[in-house]
Amino acid sequence: MHVILNTKNLLPFSYLLQEGIGIKINSGCTLKQILIDNLGVSEDYIEKRVKTAFINQKPVDNFNTAIVRDKDTLGISGAMPGLVGATLRNNSVLSSFRSHISYYYLTDRQCESKQSNGIVTLKLFNILIKELGQYLLENGVLVQAELLKSLLKTERSKKDSAIETVIVDGKKQDWKNTGNCLWNTNNTEIILLVVLI
Repeated sequence: MHVILNTKNLLPFSYLLQEGIGIKINSGCTLKQILIDNLGVSEDYIEKRVKTAFINQKPVDNFNTAIVRDKDTLGISGAMPGLVGATLRNNSVLSSFRSHISYYYLTDRQCESKQSNGIVTLKLFNILIKELGQYLLENGVLVQAELLKSLLKTERSKKDSAIETVIVDGKKQDWKNTGNCLWNTNNTEIILLVVLI
């Protein structure tokens, strides 16, 4: 199922971006390559803004060698405050405090010779929600139907919803009045495209 949402702002989607969206990747590439190729960021942006990353809930020290695979969960964040933030930050002087939980699936090559298409669950946190969320949502992501259903239900109950239009498989929905949009679907995942108007 394909869903297009036309919205005035991206605030309603912050929770969705933190809970996790599916994005297509080249499975077997390094974290750095995934960030550049699939999130559309530069090396300079990675160095200055992406301070913490997790693969399958394990903190990553080296974005150049950590391999991302199909069905992995990838979390990325800007700088987090306090001692915990400093400890979890990539290449931190305090990283030895978490060495037993760090992600160590490494390679000395940029990408493995046998790459394949895959999908990872991407979770964005703090400043990266605002800075990367729009690019991802405008290019289409995979979302859990229940999360999208909950988002639309919340927006429908607001007097001034940010969401203007809901289009499901090419058909405009009367979602504000009837509430039927997506409520009876058997799909567990939906391809979502968000257009900022």
